[in-house]
Amino acid sequence: MLKGKLWLFAGAPIVLIFLFFVASSFAAPKRMYAGPERPASETALIRGAALEINIESCDGVKITSREIAVLPGEHTIEMSFRGDMEYSEENAFLKFTAEAGHTYLLDRENVHNQKGAFYHAFILDKTMGKRVSENFVPPSQFQERLVYVEKYLAWNPHS
Repeated sequence: MLKGKLWLFAGAPIVLIFLFFVASSFAAPKRMYAGPERPASETALIRGAALEINIESCDGVKITSREIAVLPGEHTIEMSFRGDMEYSEENAFLKFTAEAGHTYLLDRENVHNQKGAFYHAFILDKTMGKRVSENFVPPSQFQERLVYVEKYLAWNPHS
């Protein structure tokens, strides 16, 4: 009987950690404007398209967030990413004009060619279904870590 109760207490930290992550995913976006909160129809929402993408700054204001709300107009977003197999050594800067009521997704894709590995950062206007800003980050600013997984060897441009 005691073993069953000990298991219940041992599992409690895991449940609490899970609940924390669930609750944080529903947190309100960080407001990047002064004054009272405005309705979604008067602001633009900017978020990372995947969990690995972070917003590092908006218009020169340093933050670390996954989701922000801005007023319509010109904005510069600084983004980074960190995945299981790769990460950005340098951040990408993307300029665009936000429209009220729109949702924008920060995303990236890898590009490999004879010059090396690049990552192509972009902002997708989810409301309109089109890219509104793009930036190629050169090979010296992109890193893929060397990973050995049983028989598989991933490429590392800096080895």
